[in-house]
This record gives sequence, structure tokens and C-alpha cells, in this order.
Amino acid sequence: MDAAITALEENVAEEVVVDGPMVLNGLTKFCAALKKNTAVRRLSLRDTKTKGATMIALSNAIAGCTSLEELDLSRNAIQPSGIKTLLSALISAQGTLPAGAGVRRLRLEDNSLLDDSCGAVLALLGGAHSLTAVSLRGCNIGDHALSAACGALPGDAPLQELDLRSAPRAPPRAPRHRLSFRGNGAEHRGRGCPRGGAG
Repeated sequence: MDAAITALEENVAEEVVVDGPMVLNGLTKFCAALKKNTAVRRLSLRDTKTKGATMIALSNAIAGCTSLEELDLSRNAIQPSGIKTLLSALISAQGTLPAGAGVRRLRLEDNSLLDDSCGAVLALLGGAHSLTAVSLRGCNIGDHALSAACGALPGDAPLQELDLRSAPRAPPRAPRHRLSFRGNGAEHRGRGCPRGGAG
């Protein structure tokens, strides 16, 4: 984590990877460095044991970073409340960021998205206008919850790709749950989503 903080403070690297767990005693410094950074485009917090209260501080820093385009939060212990906190922060920051700025690709693979919160998360995804690709692969979204949540994503959502595959690794054939979005919701295709259910 110290190496990542140093990289952010130097404000040169376009990609920053955090190795090891996010620790509370370094979180404040990390978030402050991220907010001030104007160079980083890709940030990986993959498998850093990020969860709970950590997400509140991280979400505000992530949303306030004007250069960040790709964020990987896969393989953590983030609960639905943490995912909602992040998406809400991204939505709140939309009016303050320069035109065209904001996280575009978001990976939340192998976290804990419960069936009863799936619809609320998808609705928030539609409100985060900078996002064009989101992966919730391996978050164990059940068939019933997936079908019910398809209609929660606004028809004018700018998402071009939303990955809801259940298995961590898909077989060579077509993925089981994969929704593709082209344009501003003009075309929605994919297995697991009832026809007409997404817009």
C-alpha cells in the first residue's frame, strides 16, 4: 500500500496497483493522494480485502479523481451497501467533474451482491453516466433476481456492456448471463434477460 501511495503522490504513473490489504492507518493518506492525482487512469484494488467502512472513504476519493477511467475492485468482501455507496458517489460527482471525466470501466467481480439488492444496484448503474462497461461476474446473482432486475436498468443508460455471468470462469460457449447495450439503450441483448424486460 505504501508503494501505491508514493506512486499517487508522484502524480506520474497512469496505472497504480495496490498489493496486499487496505489498512486503516494508511487509508486517509491513500485517499488524499488519489483525490489530488491527475495522472492515474487505471487503479487496481483487486483482492485487497476492501469492505465495510473502507468503502465510504474510498468511494469519495475515487469519485473525486478527475483522471481515473478504469477501476478494479474484484475479489474483495464488498457488500451491496458498499457497492451502492460507490455508485452513489460517482453519481454525486457528475456535476463537479470536467466534461468527459469519470470512471468508465468498473470491475466488481466476485463480491457479495445479494439477490434482493440486485435491482437497486442496476438502477444506480444507470444513473452513473460515465460508466460504459461494468462487470459483476461471479457475484452469484440468481436467475430469478436477474430476471426481475432487468427492468431496473433505465432505458437511456449509457452502458455498453454489463457482465452478470454467474461462474468465475465461463465455458468456451456463449456466457450464461451477459447483457450487451448499444447506443443509449437502443438495443439490449443477452441470455438471462426476458425479452423486452430491459427497455
